[in-house]
Amino acid sequence: MGKHTSDSTSDIQTLMSFDSNTVWNKAFPDLKNVPKDFDSVRRVSEFIDHGQVIYQAYKRGDMPFSFLKGVIQKWGVDTLSCTPVTITTYIRGLIGKKRNTWYYILDEDGNGDLINDKPVKLKKVSGTLFSGKEHVITFQRFQDGQIQTSSTKIKVLDVQNNNGEFRSLNYRYLESRKGLFTYHNTSYTVLLSSRFLSGFNYKSEPQIFVKNNKNGITVGPFREGDYSIWILILFLLKM
Repeated sequence: MGKHTSDSTSDIQTLMSFDSNTVWNKAFPDLKNVPKDFDSVRRVSEFIDHGQVIYQAYKRGDMPFSFLKGVIQKWGVDTLSCTPVTITTYIRGLIGKKRNTWYYILDEDGNGDLINDKPVKLKKVSGTLFSGKEHVITFQRFQDGQIQTSSTKIKVLDVQNNNGEFRSLNYRYLESRKGLFTYHNTSYTVLLSSRFLSGFNYKSEPQIFVKNNKNGITVGPFREGDYSIWILILFLLKM
């Protein structure tokens, strides 16, 4: 029938660096044991559950109610499903330079302390810093009235060069898969979306989307239990 190829790519996410005087910077607690021999240090962070991160920052007194209210109105955050306790529902780390070599460190165990996390050397090519290293990140979530611990696997790609300053870390979640197949001379893309690629809502089930690359039409999402999934899987297996 058709031909099918696949890879492990997914949408690129970014660990952002926020200026110290911004409200967003206060959403993420400071990291402990930042290496003292690092220069040009930029702390980088990204949500897993943005609503929980903002709500717990407000409960800590690090974020004004007006900001929380704006987020609720803009993003539809349900604070009743959040806990006032600060939990590690984000990915954190830093970028820094040591003896003219750039490194990054991720808080892999999610304890807010970098003492057991090893620096990863970045390779500089034509003004861009590259990595390619995979990490397993431990995080927390609040679900069914309980704080739960989970983990996810990511791959760090590179560091963004913002007008000569390195301050943002690009990565991919490796719990997604994207496939490409051709049927009747038409190319299709199949994306199995990880729970973090849908508004950072880890509570949602994994979803499958199918896109017609000729006309740009996407059908889905299909979820576990949908009859359409089994038709799609059988179709792909027969190619």
